[in-house]
Amino acid sequence: MYLFHPFSIIITVLVLAPNLIILFKKPVSIPPNPLKEPVILVAFERLGQLGSFISPVFYAINVSGIPEIIATFGMGLMLCIYYIGWIRFFTREREYRWLFWPLFSIPVPMALCPVVYFLLASVILHSLPLLISSLVLAAGHIPISLQQYKYVKLSV
Repeated sequence: MYLFHPFSIIITVLVLAPNLIILFKKPVSIPPNPLKEPVILVAFERLGQLGSFISPVFYAINVSGIPEIIATFGMGLMLCIYYIGWIRFFTREREYRWLFWPLFSIPVPMALCPVVYFLLASVILHSLPLLISSLVLAAGHIPISLQQYKYVKLSV
């Protein structure tokens, strides 16, 4: 673990950037009577987000071997699919369902892609805290997104 590596913040920024747009362009066609998300899953999701967003800045990016090269390409792939999901959301009138709908046969890609992205980032950063945070994020974010998908699928 290192003191501070500002360049590593790019790992977090690349995932968070599209989310900032949603602050100004809110989703529409949100089904009535929102689902009650289990408190434990929300806690896992929030803790995982906190750790996944913050821990990269404490580690230097290190792409020096085959595992790191594979992880870097995997991160790029996950980011591309994630951005395609965001483009689909914004070009389809920002309908809420597109945040959860499958893409390229990937269920809840807007949840799976960032989780896998951060798991792979833990490889290029050699960061156990990021690995753990990503797993905690997965334990909350993916089940919540799957519940939302099932809910919006019934509403369509």
